[in-house]
Amino acid sequence: MSFVEIVSYAMGEGAGYDEGYKAGEESSTAYQDGYSAGETAGYNSGYSVGYDEGVASVNSIKTLIEARGNVISLFNGLQPDNNENIDQKIARLLNYSDTENISNFNSMLQNCKATIIPSFDTHNAESFVNFFDSSNTIVNAGTLKTYNATNLSALCVNCENLKSIYIDNNENISYNLSRAFLGCTKLNNLTFKNTPKVSSDTNAFERAFYNAYLRDGAFPYIDTSAVVSFSYSFAADINKQTFVMQSIPLYDLSGADVDIGLRDIFDYRKIYEIPNLVLPDMTERQWNTYFSSKSGTDYFFKGNNALGKLGFKNIRYKLDVSVSTAFTRDTLNEIIGNLVDRTGSTAKTLVIGSTNLAKLTDEDIAVATAKNWTVA
Repeated sequence: MSFVEIVSYAMGEGAGYDEGYKAGEESSTAYQDGYSAGETAGYNSGYSVGYDEGVASVNSIKTLIEARGNVISLFNGLQPDNNENIDQKIARLLNYSDTENISNFNSMLQNCKATIIPSFDTHNAESFVNFFDSSNTIVNAGTLKTYNATNLSALCVNCENLKSIYIDNNENISYNLSRAFLGCTKLNNLTFKNTPKVSSDTNAFERAFYNAYLRDGAFPYIDTSAVVSFSYSFAADINKQTFVMQSIPLYDLSGADVDIGLRDIFDYRKIYEIPNLVLPDMTERQWNTYFSSKSGTDYFFKGNNALGKLGFKNIRYKLDVSVSTAFTRDTLNEIIGNLVDRTGSTAKTLVIGSTNLAKLTDEDIAVATAKNWTVA
């Protein structure tokens, strides 16, 4: 229910709402029946004055919020008027203490056309699902207190102009961050007070940063050790390939379901340097799924033709990084240095492509050959 509807009901001339509320004190069934009747009567009879006059006359929405028990979709559909723009209206209506007892903030600012969000009390919040969903005019989200919240799914999804958000969080709380920053294409500053930990829910990190762009160094470190699936978590659409990044933090991928959990993690995300990510234990078959063929459906570096440094250690099986020609001789030799010595075992191949191969000397290639590797 939007703010428009809440005020409409509250300003309604029909008696159904009040009668239903009173009846509800005696019977939950009567409350539901009466409340439904009240919604209809209050909405139909009070809409015109509820919005046109009610919004202008209400100085605090604290009573409405407390009566309702949540702020779900509270400002969805709120419109400016001749006297106030959206930012001014929200600032006037939303006193800091209005939300002190609220636990559910789902969709509160969904589709809201504000640009700056004032501070308000969220310390009792448990859920922020779709909190800023598609509020594509918001530039500065200020500080979001998530002390007790565990679900930040789709928190800022498709906030295309969002540049800054500070999340004041407690330690040792696990979050669902699924699609949390999807489509945030202009983020300059995403900061958590304490390192956030992602929960072990199957989809808790899927598409978390899909089509998001953070300037170099702005990707925060997140404890992903419990993440089961990284599906599309840092991926981008093929038409977003201008989103070239210098590097990402050294994320822990060790808890991923090996057969499905690393699929499409970096699809078309151009990252120059990928560090020695903490990978899960893999069989050769599983390794080959992600790292041995750039034409494979689940290829780990798909579309990343900007890759210039790879920090993987103890490379045991065939590795194909020919997707990129951005490697220097030094960075190629770093990869060769990280190949496991397979003397006495079956030879494996390091595929770097003809352009990269031309950057190496015979002596460089001989180092790999001595470890029973072929460089191609």
